Amino acid sequence: MNVDSQESNLSILEATNEILKASQAEVKPEENQEEHQENTQEVETAETDQTEETETEEVESVANDPEEETEEVVEEETEEEAEEAEADEPLYTVKVDGETEQVTLDELRSGYMREKTFHRRMNKQSQDKKQLDQEMQQYRQTRDQYAQGLQQLVAANQREEPNWQQLKQELSPEEYSSRVADYQVYQMNMSKVQEQQKQISQEQQQEAMIGWQNYVSNEAKMLMEKMPEWNKQRQEETIKYAKDVLGFNQEEINSAADHRMIMAIYKSMRLDKLMDKTPEVKKKIKAAPKSTKAGVPISKKEVVNNQRSKLRQNFMKNPSKEAAIELLMNR
Repeated sequence: MNVDSQESNLSILEATNEILKASQAEVKPEENQEEHQENTQEVETAETDQTEETETEEVESVANDPEEETEEVVEEETEEEAEEAEADEPLYTVKVDGETEQVTLDELRSGYMREKTFHRRMNKQSQDKKQLDQEMQQYRQTRDQYAQGLQQLVAANQREEPNWQQLKQELSPEEYSSRVADYQVYQMNMSKVQEQQKQISQEQQQEAMIGWQNYVSNEAKMLMEKMPEWNKQRQEETIKYAKDVLGFNQEEINSAADHRMIMAIYKSMRLDKLMDKTPEVKKKIKAAPKSTKAGVPISKKEVVNNQRSKLRQNFMKNPSKEAAIELLMNR
C-alpha cells in the first residue's frame, strides 16, 4: 500500500542517523561539567556558613533555655535505645544484583512484598497488552471486511447521470421531479459511502506508516548491534560506493530498509579496497598437505584447514571479488 506521508519514506540510514545523534547528545561537554563543579563548590561554601550560624544560634538558645536541652538529651537516649534494639535483631543473608547483603526480617518481608507486587503488576500489564492486541486485530479484520463490502456496494450501484433535458421533455412534471429527487438521494448515499471509504483508507495508511517506521527502527538497531563501529563517516562512504560503483540511485538508497543489505554493500566496499592494495604478482603456492593413509579418519579441523588452503590458493591464482568473498566467508 502506498503511503503519501513523507514520514513513511524513512530509511534505515536515516534511522541510524537518529541513533547516532542520540548517542552524541548523551555526551556532556567538559565546560558544562566545570561550571557544575564551580556551582557545587559555591553551594557547599554557602551551606557551611549557614551551618555555622545555625550551630551558634542553637548554643545560645540552649544556654538561655535549659529545659529544651533536657528534652534533647531524652530524645537522644531514646534513639540510642532504638538503635541497640535494632542491633539485637537477627540478620538474614540475601543476594542483590550478585552482591551479598545483611537485612533484617522486616526488610526481608518488605522487599518480598515489593517484588511480588512488581511481578503482579508486570503480569497484569502483559495480559492487558495481549488483550489489547487481540482486540485491535479483531477490529482491523472487521474494518477490512466492511471496506470490502463498501467496494461491492459501490460496484453494484453504479449509475450514470440521466439526460435531464430529454427526461424533461418525455416525462410529466411530477415524474420528472420524482426522478430528480431519487437521483439526489442516490448521490447523497454514494457521497456517504465514499466518505467512509476515505476514512478507512487514511486509517490503513496511518497503520502502514507506523508499521514501516517500527520495522526500519528495529533494522537500524540491529545494524548498530552487529556493527558497533558504524558511524557517520562509514555511512557516507557506503552510500558513495553504492552510487558510484554499484549503480544505486538516490530513490533506491532512500528506500533501503534491510540491515543485511547495508552490511553486504559495506563488506563489498572493503573487499574492493583490499583488492586494490593486493599486488598483481603470482605468489608461490604452498605444497599441498600430505594425504592421510587409508583407514585413518580425518579430523574436522584438518578438513576445514584443507578447505581454507584450497580457497587461499584459488584467490592467489585469481584474485577476483568472488574468490575474496568465498575466502572471507570460510574463515
